[in-house]
Amino acid sequence: MTPVAATLEWLDTRTPPPPAELRARLADALEPAETLPGALADGALVCLAAALARGDDRAAALDLLSADALLTYALEAAAEAGADEVLAVADAYGPARLAALLPEGGG
Repeated sequence: MTPVAATLEWLDTRTPPPPAELRARLADALEPAETLPGALADGALVCLAAALARGDDRAAALDLLSADALLTYALEAAAEAGADEVLAVADAYGPARLAALLPEGGG
């Protein structure tokens, strides 16, 4: 099983699972990473960057929702792994990392 397939399998075990349209966007954003939380958080950054690129276009809503969902799932997966993993994810994907995606002068 590929790392992305393993991440999607984990997503499908969530209760409730993400709706089909959201799951499809989450799947599109995923790339292999060293850890499950890292794969989910990296996908969140992909979606957030896409939302920022779309600006105030309504199409950005799905990207923004997907970024939120993936970062939430990343923290959920980290919590399943333990407190050290939660701290690692919070440190690696905290405000500074998110702010780095903003256009110059946007943060």
